[in-house]
Amino acid sequence: MITNLSILENYLPIRHVSYSIGALTILVAEKLKLTFTHNIRNEEKTIYEIITSQVKFSSELKMKEKNIDIKIISNYLNEISSNIKRVTNHKD
Repeated sequence: MITNLSILENYLPIRHVSYSIGALTILVAEKLKLTFTHNIRNEEKTIYEIITSQVKFSSELKMKEKNIDIKIISNYLNEISSNIKRVTNHKD
């Protein structure tokens, strides 16, 4: 999963990569012995918010901003468009 997340092209579609990010977040929380309870019906915070509220971050720790190349998005949209055309043009 970590290798998969290091490749920007894998961030589209976002839903698929979110499963990996969520699973890794929970695995890290387990390794750090962080506890959390998340009642889906009554909880307003995400699991991520609950877990990270228990972690103290160094002020020196900064996330590197990575911009997704517009070509990646364009290729993804073209692939979706092509699939839609293929399905709608199929007689069955």
